[in-house]
Amino acid sequence: MTLKSFFRHTLLGEPEPVIADNPFGKTAPPPVKPPAPPPTPALLQREEILDERNRICGYRFLAHSYGNAAPVSTTAFLTALGHESVASFAQRRMAMIPVTVEAWNRHDFTPVIGPHTTLLLPPPPAPLTEDWCESLKAMKAEGAKIALRGLTDSEDLAPAALLADLVLLNFGEYPLARLEKLAQALSQRHPHLALVADGLGAWAERRLCGALGFHYFLGGFASSPDEEAPEGELNESRLVLIEMLNLLRRDADLNDLGIVAKRDPGVSVHVIAMANSPMAGLATPVASVEQAIVVLGREYLYRWLAIAMFRVGNHHNDLDETLLELALARARFLELLGVAGRGGRQTGSELFLVGLLSLLDSLLKIPIEKIVSRMHLPESVTQVLLRSEGIYGRYLRLSIAMERGRSDQAARLANELSITPELLTNSNQAALVWAEEAMRMQ
Repeated sequence: MTLKSFFRHTLLGEPEPVIADNPFGKTAPPPVKPPAPPPTPALLQREEILDERNRICGYRFLAHSYGNAAPVSTTAFLTALGHESVASFAQRRMAMIPVTVEAWNRHDFTPVIGPHTTLLLPPPPAPLTEDWCESLKAMKAEGAKIALRGLTDSEDLAPAALLADLVLLNFGEYPLARLEKLAQALSQRHPHLALVADGLGAWAERRLCGALGFHYFLGGFASSPDEEAPEGELNESRLVLIEMLNLLRRDADLNDLGIVAKRDPGVSVHVIAMANSPMAGLATPVASVEQAIVVLGREYLYRWLAIAMFRVGNHHNDLDETLLELALARARFLELLGVAGRGGRQTGSELFLVGLLSLLDSLLKIPIEKIVSRMHLPESVTQVLLRSEGIYGRYLRLSIAMERGRSDQAARLANELSITPELLTNSNQAALVWAEEAMRMQ
């Protein structure tokens, strides 16, 4: 408004001129939409499935939003499963994937289906619908197995039971008497069904479900201490391994290492055999422990000794193998994070030891204090093993958060350690693959 028009409007009462919204007669450009926020990364959790012999026979794959409780879209879940090469994994082991009929009908799940892919569905609808049954038939036609949650022994659900291969019952959702009765009824009426116990938090619950006739067990209890197991002891073989580990950490003389190794013929024979394996490529076989150590190298020998602690003894069983695989995955995951950080290989090496030894008490049934007291470990490793403190405390808590699917805690710890979501997910995947391969090579 000009000064003249102001006086005319104010003093003379003339109406204020109207200014057109579009004075140039041109179409206004459409409003600019703000860019969409980047999709929240999906953290893929693997939850081990144990069989009747307590071996890891597969994993249940679960997706969590990075740093929050928002649900993960089916598209993001399938992308994460593809990145994990789940179809390839399902060539060897069970890959249990949660899915709904609606998601199956809207998305292409065939890229994640392998011979041992098991699609885990919610409880069947009541009453059953023809569309629901046809969807399950389509899943089976693509080569997938079917696991149903919360299936009952109702006659109305018999067609659903015939389509299923497994039934998953959550231990915490049933009174014990009802769980026992339901497991017995399902086994009698549908003997082809394998029973899966879910939500197990302790070894006592695992043993109880085993006695009720369940075939598979879920719940993350495998790495927890078995409170009912008698306390073990450090036998001579493990004492030899521990002493050799201590000598290697102090860069001891080869002769000293050889003297300790010879106290256990089994250790000596294995070390020499590894040095003479085709992978070593020797033209002339070695005959002494000292020569074998030179061929293998101190770093390789150190790792073998740490792993061998899980396998020595007369009572070695399938559970030992399960704990070893879990420990190797944890150790490798921590090592990869450490190597990628500022500490480099030294930090990675110590974090590998943290991950490996963090489950040794569950294996040996010995308090970790007794184990650590016999080993000459770096103070940073001792602090985290005994008190979950020190510079490596957050790393170990991060690993456990990833294993348990606590995405908010994992995101917070990763941020504190300057670990990106990409490094976190890539390291987790690589560690699990590495551990599985290491178990086959041992």
